[in-house]
Order: sequence, then C-alpha cells, then structure tokens
Amino acid sequence: MRLFSKQHAPRSLMTAVEQILGRPSHSLLDGECVNGSFLDNAAAYSEDRGAFLAQVGAALGLAPLLKTTPPSRALIEATGFTAERLRSLGILPQPLGDGFTLAIAEPDRVDRAAFAEEGVSLALAYHSDIESAWSEYQQSPQIPWNRLFEALERLTLQAASRGARELFLGQPSPEEYEFSKDGKIFRGSVTRALYDGVIKLFETKRTTVERIPSSAYGELTLSLTRGVSHPIICLWWVSLENKDSPKGAPLTNKIGNSQKTICILDDDKRFSAIVTAILTGKGYKVLQFHDPECFLTKSAANPALGDLLLCDIHMPGRKGTEVLSAIRERKVKLPIIMLTSDEESLLQAEVALRGADGFVRKREDPRVLLAWIENILQRNENSEKEI
Repeated sequence: MRLFSKQHAPRSLMTAVEQILGRPSHSLLDGECVNGSFLDNAAAYSEDRGAFLAQVGAALGLAPLLKTTPPSRALIEATGFTAERLRSLGILPQPLGDGFTLAIAEPDRVDRAAFAEEGVSLALAYHSDIESAWSEYQQSPQIPWNRLFEALERLTLQAASRGARELFLGQPSPEEYEFSKDGKIFRGSVTRALYDGVIKLFETKRTTVERIPSSAYGELTLSLTRGVSHPIICLWWVSLENKDSPKGAPLTNKIGNSQKTICILDDDKRFSAIVTAILTGKGYKVLQFHDPECFLTKSAANPALGDLLLCDIHMPGRKGTEVLSAIRERKVKLPIIMLTSDEESLLQAEVALRGADGFVRKREDPRVLLAWIENILQRNENSEKEI
C-alpha cells in the first residue's frame, strides 16, 4: 500500500483553512508547513477547537476525531505496520466497530485513494493529539495476552484455594484485588501493568464481558464494572468442587430446593448485559426485559415469572416507580430491588414508601447488589418456611 502521494505540502488543507478563516494561509505559518503541526497552529485562530476540526474535516471529506487514545498491541498488529513505522508517518490507529480507522493530521501527504481501495477509513485529528496518544502508548507497559492470562489464572487459583468463587481486580485501588469467603475479606497486591493490561483487553475487544482460556477451569469470565473513581474487573470461574460436573454443568444458585430466577427490567442494554453476566456466573437464571409494558404484561400472565425483580427507576414510558406501584397493587409477593444512577437523596425514601425491598445505586460495587439479592431471597425463603 502506498502511504504518501507525490504531493508534499498539504495544499488542499491549507486552502480549506483559508476559506474557513478568511485569511491567507501564509499568515498562519512560517512558510509552507509539511508536518502535522499545521492543523494545530491554524486551530489557534478558532475559539472552538472541536468545531474547527469538524469544519476542516467536512471540507476534506474526513470524519473529525477530537479525542484520541493509545492504541492496543492488537490494534497496531491489525494495520500490518509496526508502532514505530506508524508513528513516524504521523498515523494513529483507533478502534472503529469491529475494525479500525487511521487518524491522520496531514491528509495530502497520505494516498487516500490507496486506503479507500483497501477499505480502510481515515479520520482527521490534531497532530498534537496523535503524538500525545503515541507518547502514552510508549509509556504504558505492554503485556502479551498469554502472560496476562497466566497472571489472572494465578490470582484465580489463589482465591479458589480459600474457597472463593470470584475476585475483584482493581478493588480498592488499581494495584490491589479483593475476594471474600465466609464474611472475611482477603486482599492482595498486583502490578499496575496487570490492571492496565486487562483494561486494554476490554478496549481491544470493545466489550464489557470477556471470557479467556484457563488450564484449570476451561475458561475464566471477566466483567468490566464501574467503580467510583476507576473501573473494577469482576473475575469468576467454576468453583473447584464443581469443576468435574458432567459436561461442565454451570453453577446453580439454589436457596431452598429450586434454582432462583432474577428478572432485570432496564432500558440500558449494556448495564443489563453486565448484570446478567455477573448473576449467571453466580448460578442464577436471568430474564432480561427492556420495556416496562412488556414486563408488566408477561408478569401478569405468569405471576411466577421470577423470584426477584431488579428494576431501573428511569426508563422511557413508565418509570420504575410506576412499575413498582403496579406490581404492589396486584398483591403479588415479588421482591423488588430498585436501581438508579441518580444521586437524588429522596429517591430511597420514595421507593421504600411504594413497597420496594431494596435500593441500590448502579455506581456501587457489584457485591452490594449481590448481597442484597442473596439476603432478600434468603429472607423470603425463611419466611415461607415459618408459614
């Protein structure tokens, strides 16, 4: 693939900027600029750096890319070039869907037609942002995937030897991890490189739930959750006592004599997917609903649809508080935990008055939600035995 065209000076870019700003291009620079700093220099004449980039991008037929991030090792490999070569050319690969786009600051120095033939998209970015991302890439430790997986499996074996079935990487800080067993909290230290490596894994895969190979358990499941100040990774596996179950049978969370079913009602599909992954990993059966009316209709037709409902408060159409009231009016004994991203202090009192069994903010550690679920289901099981 040809990277550069015969033309060396970014004349079409200079012309576009000249038209936008109404100034002759030579007044913006000291002579003809043949490096990526031209766009950065020209942006100094605009009050809005982002709007300026969008204007120039529109004039050139390129999508603007105001925010750049350090590329992952896998993303660099996908381009077919080395990191050093890409940086020397002023090109920065960025994730785009299942593929990538190349951020450039000098459109007329790159043979855009050649990239178009290869089906590779280009985006316009500031040279300073491209350089900043490359600098951050060089400063961050790069751990090969196989070494990353081995390190995670060692943590798993350590936690499993004490009877735990999950651990939280990045809790309470990126250099620590935690797991609990029988009410006791165990904590250890990890390198920042390990934590950053797992975060890069999620960024590369562009997902919030990932499964990786494990020689001890077949596979380990990782879920990216959001802590107050930084992401937290929940890691779980099939416990040692269940490892030899027929055909790798999954864990089942039983309170009493039956597997419990959790219904999730939330229009946020991403959040629902994360919670579902965590709950299924804990052995629960999960049913997802994204429309309040659909859930109310199905639960009315089948009162035994689930053993507990996780209900978001803010949804289009009916609010979660309205769903809560509708269910309570039916006199159905369905435990309900309300979920919200809102920081409003009066919400908890409101949902309690409407008959909610629990209230959890989405930003909290997922163990808080798991504890609520187990506590409420156990409480209901005990009350049924007493009756």
